[in-house]
Amino acid sequence: MWKGKFRAKNINAIALAFGPGSYTGLRIGVSIAKGISYTLDIPIIAISTLEIMNYKALELYPKTDFYLPNIDARRDEIYFSLYDDKKNIEINEQPKILDKSFKKIFETEKTFTIFGNATEKIKLFLEENKNSTYIIDFEYNATNIGQLAHQLFIEKTFVDTAYFEPNYIKPFFLHTKKA
Repeated sequence: MWKGKFRAKNINAIALAFGPGSYTGLRIGVSIAKGISYTLDIPIIAISTLEIMNYKALELYPKTDFYLPNIDARRDEIYFSLYDDKKNIEINEQPKILDKSFKKIFETEKTFTIFGNATEKIKLFLEENKNSTYIIDFEYNATNIGQLAHQLFIEKTFVDTAYFEPNYIKPFFLHTKKA
């Protein structure tokens, strides 16, 4: 654990999860990161929320063929991506309504580890698919972001601060009350 005094000059980059997630939360997080980046003249490292989740799951559950991190997008919709056991993306992150096309992903003898805050919804929808392990209480934290960010910092994988936006996946939709 670092015991020195905190100094802004010791910060080499800003790392953050840039979505998918809460519209307001993403907007605030990216705005703060940009402000610090401009002020200290340091780069931003942006990491997908689903990639961070997958990174943690690979560490905790190493013996499965596919990993499906997920975030509840309300109603019958989720945000998800699908990774293989070597961290390769099989299905890019996307919003998905739980329907027949989603079930087709699981029509294989391969094993799946499903985790995130929409896991119970997926489990009910799939009717407890026998090839799937459901992690209902999955947790990840800033340490997981730091581990990935360190790798990306070494590779110099930074975003363009001026044009960087959160990954909303879907366009923001504002509901207005009807008179």
